[in-house]
Amino acid sequence: MRPHILMVDDELDILDAATMALKNEFELHTASSVASAKSILTQRKIDVVIADLNFEGQEEDGIELIDHLNRKYADVPIVVLSADQLTRRVVSAMRRDLSDFIPKEGDYREKLRIALRKGLEQRRQSLTTKDIFLTNSNQMKSLLFKVDKIISRSADCSILITGETGTGKEVLTKYIASKMKKPLVAANMASIPRETAESELFGHMAGSFTGASKNKIGLIEFANSGLFFLDELGECSMSLQAKLLRVIQEKEIMPIGGLKPRRIDVQFIAATNKNLQEMVNSKEFRLDLLQRLNTFVLEIPPLRDRPEDIILYATQFVEELRGNLSFTIDPTAFDALMDHHWPGNVRELRNIIERVITLSSTRVMNASSVVSAIGEATSHAFDNEKFKLSRKQTVRASSLINALKKENGNREKAAKLLGVNRATVFRWIKELGIDQILAENSPYQKTKTIKQGIL
Repeated sequence: MRPHILMVDDELDILDAATMALKNEFELHTASSVASAKSILTQRKIDVVIADLNFEGQEEDGIELIDHLNRKYADVPIVVLSADQLTRRVVSAMRRDLSDFIPKEGDYREKLRIALRKGLEQRRQSLTTKDIFLTNSNQMKSLLFKVDKIISRSADCSILITGETGTGKEVLTKYIASKMKKPLVAANMASIPRETAESELFGHMAGSFTGASKNKIGLIEFANSGLFFLDELGECSMSLQAKLLRVIQEKEIMPIGGLKPRRIDVQFIAATNKNLQEMVNSKEFRLDLLQRLNTFVLEIPPLRDRPEDIILYATQFVEELRGNLSFTIDPTAFDALMDHHWPGNVRELRNIIERVITLSSTRVMNASSVVSAIGEATSHAFDNEKFKLSRKQTVRASSLINALKKENGNREKAAKLLGVNRATVFRWIKELGIDQILAENSPYQKTKTIKQGIL
C-alpha cells in the first residue's frame, strides 16, 4: 500500500499541482481548511501531513492545525509548506514539533518529495519503536512516564541512565530517541581502546599523529543536531572526561590537531552500571562532568525486582527465537524463571531462552530445561524422597547452592550475589535443609567444609 499523505492548503491551485506531482508515489488527500483536515484525520490513517500556515479569512490557521496534530496524532510527522512572510507565525511554527519547513518559492517539488520521504522514515521508526520498551512492571511504567515528562518539558537536557548490566539501558535510549524523533549516534566506551578513544569521539586532522593520513569526523560531531549516546560512561579516562566536559559546556568540539573549535548542537545521553558518586569520591570520575550529565537520572530496576517482566520477556523471546518450530511453555517453567536471581538481567534471560530452545528435544520449556539452561544444579539431586522439595524449592535451592559455591560458602557474599539480605540466606538454608543437601551431595560441597563451620 502506498503511503497516505494529507495536504492542507487554502490555495486550490497548489493542491491541484501537488496532486499531479505526487499522485504516482503517494496516496494524496487534500483539504482547503483546517476543519476539513481534522475531519479527514478522523476517517483516514495518515502517514504525513503537509500544512500551510496562512489560511486567509478562516477561523483556524496552520499553527492551530499543528497544535491539534501534536496533541492527538503525535506520531504523524508534519511538513510545513508556506509562503507566509509573517515572522511571528513562522517563528511560532518553528518552535513546534515539525519534520521539515519548506518555503513556497521556485520549484519546490523535489524538496517536498525529499521532505515526505524523511517524514515517512520518521513515521516508520515511530511505529516500529513505539512499544520498544515493553513492560508489565509498574516500576518501569513510572519510569517511562518520567521519560515522557522530561521529553515534553526539557527537550535539550542531559540524561544519565543507570542500572545493572543487561537491564536495557541502550533499549531505553533508543526509546527516548524515537520519542524525540532525533537521530541517534552511540559509542560504547568499554569496547573502544583507550588509546584511540579521543580520535573516535572528537575526530582528528590529517597529520596530527602517526597513521592520521586524512581528516576524520568524530562520533560526537557526527551526531550534530541529534542525540549522542555515551554508553559505559564509567570507562572514560580522566583526560577524556575533561574533553567531554568542555564539549558539553561550550557546545563545541576540537578535533585532535585542530586549530579552531567547531560549534555543535548535540544532546547527551550517558549510561553506566557503575556507582559514579563512589568513583567521584575515589578521584576516578570528575564531579563537574557528573553534574553536567545527571540533569535527569533514570534508574532502571533489575529484572528480579520486576517479576511481571520475566514472564512477559520470556514469552516474547520464545516467540522470537523459535522460528518455524512449534514450541510450548509449561507453567512450571515460569516458576523456575521467577526463582532465578538474574544477575545478567534481560540479556541473560534472552540467552537462557535461546539455550532452552536450541537444546530442547521435546519442544517444551519446563522447569527442568530452564534449570539446566541456567547452569544451576540439576534437579535430580533434590528428587530424593528424603528432602521432599517442591519444584519451586528445588530451583531456589539450586540458586542458593550455586551462589554459596561461587563465594566459597560465605553466606554474606552469597546473599549479596543473590540480591537478598544475610538473614534471608540463613532462613533459606534452614527451610530447605541446605546444610544436609550440601553434606550429602558432593558435587556441591564437601562434608568437611560444613564441619569447618564455613556454612
